[in-house]
Amino acid sequence: MTKIDGILPVRNSLARDGQRRPEASQSGGVAGRPAVEEQVRLTPSARRLQAAERMLGGLPEVDTDKVARVRAALADGSYRIRADVIAQQLLAMERARG
Repeated sequence: MTKIDGILPVRNSLARDGQRRPEASQSGGVAGRPAVEEQVRLTPSARRLQAAERMLGGLPEVDTDKVARVRAALADGSYRIRADVIAQQLLAMERARG
């Protein structure tokens, strides 16, 4: 599996019509066919998605400390559900979706 990092060389030994490229070098070919290096450029939004993925990849899937606090609050009866805050946040999310 190849990881994409901004610019990725791509080996391609054939032209779009299926014919061998005359300018191709002999190195890196498949089954004796020559290979040509091409570059793939990622858009700025794709780069931002990669950065977000790297950042989120280092975070734990579950915040165990928060889970413990909520469990304790539920157990002792101090957990308070604030319907007004939940409603405001739901409305804000809907407005952001546009």
